[in-house]
Formats: sequence, structure tokens, C-alpha cells
Amino acid sequence: MKKYLFLALSIIALAVSSCSKPDPENMQFLGNYSGKLVSRTTITFYTEHESDVSDMNLTMNLVAGAQDNQVVANCVAYGQNFSMTGTINENKIVFDPATIDIALTDFISINLPIINTLDASVNITFNYSATLMHDNLLNVDYLYLDGTTNGNITAQALGIPVTFPLNGTSVGRVNKVG
Repeated sequence: MKKYLFLALSIIALAVSSCSKPDPENMQFLGNYSGKLVSRTTITFYTEHESDVSDMNLTMNLVAGAQDNQVVANCVAYGQNFSMTGTINENKIVFDPATIDIALTDFISINLPIINTLDASVNITFNYSATLMHDNLLNVDYLYLDGTTNGNITAQALGIPVTFPLNGTSVGRVNKVG
């Protein structure tokens, strides 16, 4: 009788262990990331176009989303906290757009005297995708991000708000740090 009980328990244990669910698709992406993106932005001042190339420091904490193929990226860029929800397809995350408001002087490094005297703000929307990659030399996983950076600069000119559009692209990588 003990043999049959032991055999039955062994079969049940084998059946339960063989039915284990695979890891969710988002598991490989979860963690903390930090790095820089290079932003190339064109700002239109009336009919003039001014281009700016600048670095954007970005930290991201990716946590599991509502579905197995989703992540939520809690981010900090330009001193602002924001979140982006992303959907995973194979080895790539496509993030929903996220918008922040920052001071103009925190956003651009164009060397024009008028920029430093303006009371101006930037409303900017990030629209990014990220590919999970591995750097063999440094033995670190990282996300290669690319996408668009679009928005508006709003400045006060003689008490009247004036808006200038900005359009750009950003590329770079954030290394997994934890």
C-alpha cells in the first residue's frame, strides 16, 4: 500500500512540476537603467530654424505592467519625473508617448543671449522605442532607445505668450544598473 501511495504522490508531483508556467515576456526587461540620449532638435523662431544637439540624461526603472507583455518605465529626464507604459514585441518595447513641462534653459544649450533672459517653458513629448541588447565588452545589458522629441516652447514677449514649435530625434542607450 505504501508503494502505491508513494507512486501516486510521485506522479502528482511530476504532473504539477511539468505544468509550470513560463516566465512572462516582460521579466527580462525589468530593472534599473541609466544613461544618455543624444537629442537633435530643430526649433522654429518665426521663419528661422535653429538646430541644437544636446545630451539628455535619463534614468528608468522598469516594472511589470498589467499584462505579461507590458512594462511601466518610471523615468527622470531634465529633472522631471514621468512614466511611460510600453508594450513588448519580441525584443523591443514600444512606449506610449509621455509629456513633461520644463524650463527652456534646462532643455536647450543654444548660445543665444536672448535665451538666457526669456521666461520660457517647454512642453515636450517623448515617443520612444527600446531594444534590449547586450554589450559583450562591458558584460552589461542595455536598452537602445530611439524616437522623436516634439513639443512647443512658450515664451512671454511683452506680456504676450508666443509659441515656437520644436521637432527632433533622440538616440542613445541606458545601461542596466540593477
